[in-house]
Amino acid sequence: MTTASTTSAQPSTPATQLAHALRSGRTRLGISTREAARRSGLSRARVSEIERGVESPTAPELDTLSRVYELTMDEWATLVTMRQEIS
Repeated sequence: MTTASTTSAQPSTPATQLAHALRSGRTRLGISTREAARRSGLSRARVSEIERGVESPTAPELDTLSRVYELTMDEWATLVTMRQEIS
């Protein structure tokens, strides 16, 4: 007998996509949120909020995290578009 999963996936929204893309960029570098905070000048809590999709990054925060996470121009442009869809 098979049973349906009791967990449901969160709907994919620009906010969750943006959060996931930033988190993926950080983990690709192999750095912690603490190290990301140190490199960006943001608090660890703020980095975590952004990467969990609890809060959206400001334009300057997005630019800073994109540089810290060494994102390509194409990746950055995609994130900017996602952020604009959230605002």
